Amino acid sequence: MKKQFFYLIAVLCSTCIFTACSDDDDPYVPPTKVEMYTTSNGLKYTYGGTDRTDVTVLYTPDATDPQKATLTLSTIGSKRSENIPSAPLLSPGNIVPGTNELIIPVTLIQNANEALFSGNGETPFCTYRYNGSVSDAGLTIAIDQVTMKGAPIIEPKTYTDASGLQLMYNDAPMLGKAITFTPNLENLEEATLTMQGAPLDISAIIEGLVPAADASTEVGLPTTGVFPGNVTFTLPIKISADNTFSGKSETEHCTFSYSGKITESTLKLSISDVKLKNATLAGLTLNVPYANEDFTLDPLHFVWESDTEVELFPGYGIPISSIVGIALRVPTIPTDQVDEEGNPVSVSVTDMLPTALKSITFGIDGNITAVYVDIENGATEPTTSPLNIAQYIVNDDNSIQVFLNPAAIIYHSMANAPENRSRAVDMGEMIAQLMGIAMPLLTDGVPVQVSQNAEDNSMDIYLGTEFLVPILKCASPLFEDEDFINMLLEEMAKDPTFGSMAPMMGGALRTMPQIIDNTTKIELGIHFLKAE
Repeated sequence: MKKQFFYLIAVLCSTCIFTACSDDDDPYVPPTKVEMYTTSNGLKYTYGGTDRTDVTVLYTPDATDPQKATLTLSTIGSKRSENIPSAPLLSPGNIVPGTNELIIPVTLIQNANEALFSGNGETPFCTYRYNGSVSDAGLTIAIDQVTMKGAPIIEPKTYTDASGLQLMYNDAPMLGKAITFTPNLENLEEATLTMQGAPLDISAIIEGLVPAADASTEVGLPTTGVFPGNVTFTLPIKISADNTFSGKSETEHCTFSYSGKITESTLKLSISDVKLKNATLAGLTLNVPYANEDFTLDPLHFVWESDTEVELFPGYGIPISSIVGIALRVPTIPTDQVDEEGNPVSVSVTDMLPTALKSITFGIDGNITAVYVDIENGATEPTTSPLNIAQYIVNDDNSIQVFLNPAAIIYHSMANAPENRSRAVDMGEMIAQLMGIAMPLLTDGVPVQVSQNAEDNSMDIYLGTEFLVPILKCASPLFEDEDFINMLLEEMAKDPTFGSMAPMMGGALRTMPQIIDNTTKIELGIHFLKAE
């Protein structure tokens, strides 16, 4: 019995001795010099639960603290197999989204066989979790729980007024545009903004003018871009860590500065300090004069030459310009005023023009603004039109290109069409022809002629023959329709001033198709006086 007890005591003592010896062993000592780990010398790297073999890790020990080190993760070359489907999108060459080289400072926890590390990190584009170990067998590191930050840096996205676009042009809102953000998948700190006009849906307008069968599909017209003279403009940008960007750039026609911020749901873009490269008209203000008694000073610029005259009576014809000139000066527009006898007072187009439109100004930023009186809505005091409704560039000494708000043009031109429309004329065909003419103008701008007269300090701005004749030819079929002509004659007869001329106008209206076909010159615009 004593012998067995002795053996038991001996075993217990031996166990304590060996255990004590084990507790006295030194923990694993991590590398004390710089080491490059690859898959060939023990690197195991995992991203989002999937092993990758195209990564190297440079292990750099801290010179003052053996429990600290820095891991520098890089890709081998610039190619990798496929994106990891279980984690946010990686671009070729990325360690984590948007980063080609990832530096992770680690704190080592040593045990007998290895040194462990773990923690959380972030880049300008994402946050992530990491964990791993270093031992004599090599280095193991895993990155997971990658979460992208707020900016839509992964996929292209288009912003419009209805989907988060907040666009300012020289401190004024600019509507009706579309901007597409496209990230650079090689470097997510870089991207491009592609700016253009948003398509204008006019299906609702057409539905009221053409048969339902012809207006059943959505019609989206292209529109002009953000900058005058550019249908589309692509701007490269650099994105900061807080998803903002700024800089300076230029188009073919202007220079500008920009700043903005992008998120998944919004794009705020401010375009400022816009200056036209050709600024010959910049700062010029033009006033609309009133006509004098003999019309040697006339606010209208009107010329119409045709080889066919208007036949008022058999064998007697007069130029179309004379007929239209008289019509423009006859007081046919009713006003709210009455004369001494209480009769309503009407004014002519010639008189109405300078009453409604006071002046226009050409801005250095490419904007055209107008000072006008909104007579139709009862206003009596002048007001200035908002910015970013009309823009321009100077083509040469005799012409400019004007870029108008297409929504306003189409709405007012079509919405004001007579309700008693002709039954015989194919409105769908006419609108199709007009759209064929209008679509290039909505994107490329309207060519406008300019002529200056140094003697009286005046300037005429007008639409020329090449622009107006195609429009007249689209309208020509109306004057072959008796319903339309009779409607016009009835309206003329109602006017107390113009009514006496109505009986003789039937022949003139029926001659219009021939007059249009034989037109050699037509100009319509405004005669301005330069402001001093």
